[in-house]
Amino acid sequence: MNLAAKNIHKKMPDYTAIKKLYKRSFPRKEQIPLWILRIMVHRKTIHAKAFYDGDKLCGFAYVIEQEKILYILYLAVSNALRGQGHGSEIIKWLRDRYPDKTILLEVEAPDENADNAEARNRRIKFYKKNGIYETNEFFSMRGVRYEILSSEVNFVREDYDAFWKKLFRR
Repeated sequence: MNLAAKNIHKKMPDYTAIKKLYKRSFPRKEQIPLWILRIMVHRKTIHAKAFYDGDKLCGFAYVIEQEKILYILYLAVSNALRGQGHGSEIIKWLRDRYPDKTILLEVEAPDENADNAEARNRRIKFYKKNGIYETNEFFSMRGVRYEILSSEVNFVREDYDAFWKKLFRR
């Protein structure tokens, strides 16, 4: 499989499919309004990519780039294509494109009592399989507990905190 990446923009033929995938893939309270995402990508450090296997839309990623960090804001694979390696290929593409960056992201923390406990565990297993580790660093937002994941085995919380400070300082 050799995925091709295209910049996401409102006039692309698959934009409606990407919007639907975004709305299906993330809980409503975790979704940044699409009009804000469209504005965000005008900054040179924020990238929105749609991934294709041939002419078939496989998924997308919204990432934020800083000096040492590549933060995955959103990554989703089309439901019909999950489990076929497309998500791993997207992670590989990101690693190849940003080889000197530590990949960071957050996922809902494991919770066996959560309605989506199985999905949470699958998500963490997917990232671990792709060399992105649990950090045992947690935070809560809007009543949901999240864990920070990192491609760096020796995760430094101060780097994560500095990333957010710099992002919102601009």
